[in-house]
Amino acid sequence: MFEKFKALKLRTKMLVSILTVASIALVASTSYVAINARNMVEAEALDKAKEVAYRYGTVVQAEIQVAVNAARTLAQSFEGMKNQGVPPRDMLDGILKRILEENPSFMAVWTVWEPNALDGRDYDYADAVGHDATGRYVPYWNRLYGSIDVEPLVDYDVAGPGDYYQVTKANGTETIFDPMEYTVDDKTDLKTVLAIPIRFEGEIVGAVGIDIPLKSFEPIVKRVKFYEIGYGFLIANDGIFAAHPTKWANVGKHMEYFNFTPEVIQAVKEGKEASQWKVSKTTGKATYYAFAPITIGKAAKKWSLATNIPTDVVLEGARQLMWRSF
Repeated sequence: MFEKFKALKLRTKMLVSILTVASIALVASTSYVAINARNMVEAEALDKAKEVAYRYGTVVQAEIQVAVNAARTLAQSFEGMKNQGVPPRDMLDGILKRILEENPSFMAVWTVWEPNALDGRDYDYADAVGHDATGRYVPYWNRLYGSIDVEPLVDYDVAGPGDYYQVTKANGTETIFDPMEYTVDDKTDLKTVLAIPIRFEGEIVGAVGIDIPLKSFEPIVKRVKFYEIGYGFLIANDGIFAAHPTKWANVGKHMEYFNFTPEVIQAVKEGKEASQWKVSKTTGKATYYAFAPITIGKAAKKWSLATNIPTDVVLEGARQLMWRSF
């Protein structure tokens, strides 16, 4: 073939060479444009997943802020009443009950006061309604069995079971707790607790709190939809699934169960943005995950709203654009 090329006229040789170089340049430039276009479309899809995570993270944050505001109002009201004198316990009970009545998504509203810190009359209230044998003011207004009722809190002085109060008192600030179990009629479910300390003359004398069942977050995450098949789920600070739109059985499981990397799990714990490609245990497809941190009041711990989108959906537009470029 080389001999045939040598036998061609000079003008023909030049034309063949020019056409060959031009063809190579055209293929190279077209490939470059197509690959860059593909990368741009892919990046746009991934940015969309992140944007959706942040947007719906704001929605979840706003829902939780309702509980934050209610707890703050309680703490500020109780502090103000204490500063004005000795607030009647039945008046405080009325406020707690009203807050619960006005917020059907709350499972319980409660308060704990240090010994004799409320009115110095703990002895007079031993074993009264909403009190235990100590007489401390520890009412737990709840709707565990449907109708609203009150009972005394338990284990508030015990490390571990009583962390809802002990940790709040030690932190001295608003606290959102990781999912914890509760049992009603032998049925175990999950809730989170939001708690805020009460101060008097610069000292912490108690705390107020709100219990929120994790199921109340399910309608929120069900609203997260994009690219028709993408969806979102809620992750607590400790890496526990707090809400899922399609598989409630996933709630309560840790991120490790779903093969998220230690780096992503640590990012969630530190309240940072994160992302990962992996195979979804729910769909069995290669999937892109994006995590957006959620700030809850003044609590140090952050939760995360995650979105996911299958890889084939992410890349479909990029593939079509790349092939159209040839």
